[in-house]
Amino acid sequence: MWQDSAVSFQAPPLSSTTQLPKDSAQQELGRHSKYCHFCQHVKSTMAACSSPQCTFKFCHNCISVHLMEDWDAVLRAERDKSWKCPCCRYRCCCCSSKACTAKHPHCKAYRKRQQTRVNVVEGGE
Repeated sequence: MWQDSAVSFQAPPLSSTTQLPKDSAQQELGRHSKYCHFCQHVKSTMAACSSPQCTFKFCHNCISVHLMEDWDAVLRAERDKSWKCPCCRYRCCCCSSKACTAKHPHCKAYRKRQQTRVNVVEGGE
């Protein structure tokens, strides 16, 4: 689990009435967020990270357009359970404690963290 003072990515605790998935494929899908980490949308074509501690998913559009990775290669690696998401490979800005200076779109988690820092510095919060 990755945590930052402004953003937390821990799943909420299960209630006593929540049913857990039965087979391993359902369990694997059940541990991942249903939202794309980068754009926060729910899409029909998404790839889930194979790292045991990671719960991130990324959509086809964000992988292909924003992160410029080959979607077919991502799907093959995901099928082989060898695909590591951009966060686990430190390609997503939110995975670094330093401010990103690259000229590219940032994930919503990174933008939120940066805005929180600006608000704290300006005395807005």
